[in-house]
Amino acid sequence: MINLRPLIITLLLISSQCLSSTFFVPSDFPDIQSGINAAISGDTVVISSGLYYEYGIIMKEGVTLTGDSENAGDVTITADNHGRIIDCSNLSELTTIKNITFDNGYVSDGWISALGAGVRAVNSNIAIHNCTFINNTAFTGAGFGALESTIDISDCTFMSNRAVNEQWAAGGAIWAKECTGNIRNCEITQNTAFTLDNSLGDGGGFFFNNCQISVFNSRFVSNSTAVGAGGFYSVDGDASIFINCYFAFNEARTGGAVYYEYGASAQFLNC
Repeated sequence: MINLRPLIITLLLISSQCLSSTFFVPSDFPDIQSGINAAISGDTVVISSGLYYEYGIIMKEGVTLTGDSENAGDVTITADNHGRIIDCSNLSELTTIKNITFDNGYVSDGWISALGAGVRAVNSNIAIHNCTFINNTAFTGAGFGALESTIDISDCTFMSNRAVNEQWAAGGAIWAKECTGNIRNCEITQNTAFTLDNSLGDGGGFFFNNCQISVFNSRFVSNSTAVGAGGFYSVDGDASIFINCYFAFNEARTGGAVYYEYGASAQFLNC
């Protein structure tokens, strides 16, 4: 009897690949959200080089959003301080964002609603590669904020992002709570976390609460905050690990580079 199973599996894989589509902005769709709306899981939305004034973009599960070149500066999305640039919520399938600069995102009110001005991930599976986060402002996680998510971030730059609020602020570059994943080959520089009167704030670079995130080959330089950890703040059972990372010129009242509290057990190897 002839075994047709390998042939059937091959045909199904070919069929699946053929069903995936690529959409181009602005040639196929006038704006980024329209391109994402047309896509389904497995599809790719390609943004042509240029400057895009958009915010409140809602990602879809399993979709890849990418700039059209490997130079993240060729595609910039700016919210012009009018709102969050991209939101990723309840995306269980891996959703990918790459080759894009996120500039001047802004969120300020509430807690979860004021998380992540550049990109926010809530209960999602997110990969972000070769992106730049610059001049974004939020209560927590000005560049990128994540809650109960799996994250994979690589080859990204977080620069001059600002966590700010009247009562407290945290995570100028990244704020994450109850997350797992990896961060690799990133530059974290000149990010800040301060209240409006400059009296409080924690984690100028990263702020991790009860996470298990591995950070590899990343640089934390010249980040600052008012109270704890110019570079990295670890709290509430956080068990993240940093390997081959560099910390320099970070400033805080306590723990210029790193600050732990409430049962955190982050580890540092060859840093």
